[in-house]
Amino acid sequence: MIDSPYAYVGSKLTKVDENDDEVVPFIAEGDRTLVPVRFISESFGMEVGYDDASRKVTLSGGGYDIEMTLDSAEYTVNGEGKTLDVTAKSYNGRTMIPLRAMAEAIGKNVFWDPSGYIFIGDKELTDTSSVTKRVEILTSGEEPAATPTPVPTATPEPTPTPNPLDSMTYTDYTDSEGTTWKLYVDEDFSSYSAGDAAGWAGTKPAPLDVIGVTSTGTMGISGSAKGNRNAIYRMAGAMTGKALIELDWKIGAMTGGTSVGELRFADSSNQVFLAFKTAENTEMQYSWGGAISNGALESAEWKNVGIGFSKDDFYHIVIEADFDTKVASFTVSRGSNVGKGSVTFDNASNFGAIEVLAVRQDKNFTWATELDNIKIGMQ
Repeated sequence: MIDSPYAYVGSKLTKVDENDDEVVPFIAEGDRTLVPVRFISESFGMEVGYDDASRKVTLSGGGYDIEMTLDSAEYTVNGEGKTLDVTAKSYNGRTMIPLRAMAEAIGKNVFWDPSGYIFIGDKELTDTSSVTKRVEILTSGEEPAATPTPVPTATPEPTPTPNPLDSMTYTDYTDSEGTTWKLYVDEDFSSYSAGDAAGWAGTKPAPLDVIGVTSTGTMGISGSAKGNRNAIYRMAGAMTGKALIELDWKIGAMTGGTSVGELRFADSSNQVFLAFKTAENTEMQYSWGGAISNGALESAEWKNVGIGFSKDDFYHIVIEADFDTKVASFTVSRGSNVGKGSVTFDNASNFGAIEVLAVRQDKNFTWATELDNIKIGMQ
């Protein structure tokens, strides 16, 4: 830039002469710009020579050999004679040469702005949007402080909701197959008084009429009504991975035409992954689907657990539910009468609740069922 001791070489701000701020490009006679020969030539990778006796300046590099003589209008480019309209001069002890003649002699383009900003490059300067900012910097010799790169605010990791099971005690339990489980529930209701709900409760649409420990020390659930009724036992925390559920179930006779009684197993979001069903004059059946407190499961496909299950006897049910593979397998047995089956579900992610549900169909129902010896554990 005219009258500035600073220049850009590429994108780097530098001084025209490291040792003398008085060495600057300037306008000579005939409105021609003179620039320090060493700075310009070396910026383009050329070597500079000067013979004091002959006052001859030589520049070589990039396929060019240029010779100029101070105060002479004659010069050569690769041996070809040319004429300067302003001569090279010595100024403040530095050799100054005409900019445009020098640049064009080595095949460079020159852009000159009325502000005094000069651009020399291999291509024409077509985008001048940065000229004003460059002029400010070359005038002051200081580049603006770099805008710090904003450091993205780290998104805090959500605090996981604690599972109450983590703070609960458990006992090791080895089942009949030799598998060891962490047993969190081992309930035979012997410690409760008759009529105590022992953690069971009815929910919407309405509770069954009776939910409480019987005089014989089982959990008795019964009712007779014209609408759906239920009773639920919820785990203190959700069980993931593999869960074990063992219990004794006295099915009980369901009356009321096609009304049904169900024993359901669901996750903490009420999604049912396995259910057993009884109805008047039918065998015990099993299926999966729907949710706690509704009868959506009635439209599912049901299969018989087996044949000849008495509704007046307790049957031992063992369920292993794998919430990674989404498979629940079960065994229902009493003596030599054994039924087995499994379901593949896609709705549940853990084990969280047991529901006893009575669903009215064409007639009002009556139903009394009992549960005992409930064991619930996980691996």
